Amino acid sequence: MKFNKKWFTLIELLIAITIFFILVVMSYANYAYYQNIARVKLSLKEISQSINTAKNMAISWYDDNSKNQSIWVYFEKWSNQVKYYAFDYTLTWSDINISNDKTPIKVHNLQSNVNISQITPNKDNIMIFYSAIEAKPEIITFNNWVRQNLSDSEIKFDVSFKNSTNFPLKRELKYIKQTNLVDYK
Repeated sequence: MKFNKKWFTLIELLIAITIFFILVVMSYANYAYYQNIARVKLSLKEISQSINTAKNMAISWYDDNSKNQSIWVYFEKWSNQVKYYAFDYTLTWSDINISNDKTPIKVHNLQSNVNISQITPNKDNIMIFYSAIEAKPEIITFNNWVRQNLSDSEIKFDVSFKNSTNFPLKRELKYIKQTNLVDYK
């Protein structure tokens, strides 16, 4: 008996749908991976902008009391936040007493699931202090809120997605104190 075939059979239709869904799942995995890479890159730019913002706030006086303010920008290991603190312009970094109860003037959150996974020199936190008006940088770290001035001329931040250890989901940002430049790859 000869059949005149005008339609797809059910099996042909199921095979075509299965192939389509396999292709969709494979392309989504790549899309999510590249989206995470973009989050890391964007977080690097945000950290760079945070450092420049703090410098600009110190130069052009952050105005909450209508006077010049020295600005500290604070980075903490395993954190996805950048915090800004303001202090009276007459104080130097060694005069300032900071504790856990000091309220930041601004908090910036990095992209979701992205954090600072390493700070070199090997520290748990770093503050970059910009003195009012001249914005001369000083690099300070705290150990149990005991202040230390670092003589290092360069700070490296490793920024990673979900604590990844491999490039491209882990990238490096360098801050060079003498030139006040930020470089990232």
